[in-house]
Amino acid sequence: MPDSAAHPRVLHVVSRIPYYGGEHLVDELCRTLATRGERVAVMTMYESPFPQTREPAYETIAIRRGGSADAGFFFRMVGAIRCFRPDVVNTHMHNGKYWGRLAAIAAGARHIVHTEHNSAFASSPPTVLANRLLHPATQRFVALSRVHAGQLASAERIPARKIAIVPNGIPVLPALPGARERARAALGIAGGAVRAVLHVGRLYDVKNHRLSLRSFALLGARMPLARLFIVGGGDEEASLRALVRELRLDERVTFLGFRDDVPALLPGADALILTSTNEAMPMTVIEAMLAGVPVATTPWEGAAEMLEDGRLGCIARGWEPPDVVEALEGALCDGPGAAARTLAARSAALDRYDIERTADRYAALYREMLGG
Repeated sequence: MPDSAAHPRVLHVVSRIPYYGGEHLVDELCRTLATRGERVAVMTMYESPFPQTREPAYETIAIRRGGSADAGFFFRMVGAIRCFRPDVVNTHMHNGKYWGRLAAIAAGARHIVHTEHNSAFASSPPTVLANRLLHPATQRFVALSRVHAGQLASAERIPARKIAIVPNGIPVLPALPGARERARAALGIAGGAVRAVLHVGRLYDVKNHRLSLRSFALLGARMPLARLFIVGGGDEEASLRALVRELRLDERVTFLGFRDDVPALLPGADALILTSTNEAMPMTVIEAMLAGVPVATTPWEGAAEMLEDGRLGCIARGWEPPDVVEALEGALCDGPGAAARTLAARSAALDRYDIERTADRYAALYREMLGG
């Protein structure tokens, strides 16, 4: 087998690191591959607004696009790709999907794979035209689940044979004694009577935090000791804080901002709430499943597959606050049922979402693309 097929040089293109969701997956995947001795690098286009608390275990190439007026960034991308000489270019997120693939083609890259992390597909004339030009030059696409693969194939007219399914993954860490006590201390919770609910995600419209807050206001009449902790930053923080004041939740809702220690905070939670309008495969749900934290979520397309029609978590019947409260009460109050769901969820997560398994699948995909 040629060395390039056995140990290919792979360049990942993403907007920024560290960040949320898809960018977090790229970081963990590349750390895992690099630890195995694989030749991997990550190209970023923008500086992250959040501090890098861990040194990258892989080569990084920062293009540092200076805004829409910076026309030279594309040529810097092309030059950097040529300099790295990748066997495979793996693009991620919106900027990777369009600028990354275009730069890879201009640089002469022969093997391009795009990982689709989004579940809402743009259909504006420019994106339709760009996909029409870029899809034929993209050897493979990665979707995160069967539902997600179907969405991608239908929305962008991609042949099913070109789509590989590789679920997201995170490092599986051993449970440490005292983790819950440390997490609750970090959250500022005194006493065991407080029911802590975490909502993790960037503060953007798609995450639908307004529904989370309105549902929590309704829950408060039944569970006055429940508290909501919102982890994440974003453009909607000011309006969400205003809604908290309007709903008179000031004493019961805490904004924690961006955190890169969510796995350490989760043991202190009694439930995770997710109220997104759409998702592909949320990393925070995987983290909660592995931490043994009950999940309550809206019925975004793909939730039933990921949570096995409610066997692994509580899925709301609709998109109104009473629907979400019903799911949240199932996660918080259904003692034996909640315990059975969280135990089954952890077992399923260990089997499906270990980053080592994700890395195995990506490595196999790269070898397949190179004919290895």
